[in-house]
Amino acid sequence: MKRILAVIAASVIIMTVPGFQGHARADAEVSFNLFYESLGPYGYWVDVPPYGYVWQPAQVAPGWMPYVNGYWTWTDAGWTWASYEPWGWATYHYGSWAFADYYGWIWVPGTVWVPAWVVWYSGPGYIGWAPRPPVYSAPIPPERCIFVRSGEFLSPHIDTVVVQPRMNPFILRRARPITVVRSIQGHPFYRGPSVRFVERYTGRRVQRLHLIEYNANPRTAGPHVINRIEGRSYYIYRPNVVRREGEAPAVIRRGVVRTQPRPVRVINRQERPGVYQNNVRRMPAVIRRGPVSVQPQPSPFNRQGRPGVYERNNRSRPVRVQPAPVSPQDRPGVFERDSGGQGGSGYGRFKIKQENGNND
Repeated sequence: MKRILAVIAASVIIMTVPGFQGHARADAEVSFNLFYESLGPYGYWVDVPPYGYVWQPAQVAPGWMPYVNGYWTWTDAGWTWASYEPWGWATYHYGSWAFADYYGWIWVPGTVWVPAWVVWYSGPGYIGWAPRPPVYSAPIPPERCIFVRSGEFLSPHIDTVVVQPRMNPFILRRARPITVVRSIQGHPFYRGPSVRFVERYTGRRVQRLHLIEYNANPRTAGPHVINRIEGRSYYIYRPNVVRREGEAPAVIRRGVVRTQPRPVRVINRQERPGVYQNNVRRMPAVIRRGPVSVQPQPSPFNRQGRPGVYERNNRSRPVRVQPAPVSPQDRPGVFERDSGGQGGSGYGRFKIKQENGNND
């Protein structure tokens, strides 16, 4: 009797979960229009070759990266990413993230659900992961990796314990990729660190959660998180997504949408050269196109312009000005040289020129 009452109580609890409409049927199919309509209010759809229509999140902080605003939890499918972002139910489990020039982080939709599309790393004292691009080719650049100390892997807020990106190259020197692979619907994904490894470094017992599928309506969910954890159950919205020809977002942004600053390599003597700093590239506000003519600055010592005159330069040198020559006839009382008459040399003899013409 007690067992029957417990089953009835569990059924009532599941049925009272907001948005629950029973288990999702395996044959229920949705198209990419679900992504186009549900993610539209939170970002922009752009056409980026060779991926096609991709999505960019809007109103994200500078230096934003995927798989940071949330935490890791151990479920029936392995390490599953639990995001605090309202669009995380789709972007962290369907499709994959890529970094494109002039765009930043973009999400490429997919049809297969996995716990997380990431590549895992393990090093002395650190656990790391990186968003797995649609076309994966190792190695992934260090600035696109995320590392935390092994003892902080189970933190409920990964964004508060992430190691500074400038340390990633040093960690990757001693880290190794975790190549344990699992498969869902024939699509392999990396499982991540073992539970025993995490428990040893965190000092905590890892609790396993059970995945429970339920039908939700992301179009009307608003800012609420679709996937959520309650007790030892992880309620997920996992529809069967198919790609259909001719579907496209209702609103497509044309041109480059810079919702995230581009990364820039920082050259710092105290840091390792060539490391991205916070994944932010500061672009100049005004960019000149074409050749720029620069007028030569006049030299402070211009002998051809004014000979003998020194102008004040940036070092505050003293000004020395050569007096202009004055004719003796224009100034009374000035000695003038006497010719000395015929045959006289005129040297050493002077006479005074008076203004009134009288000589005393």
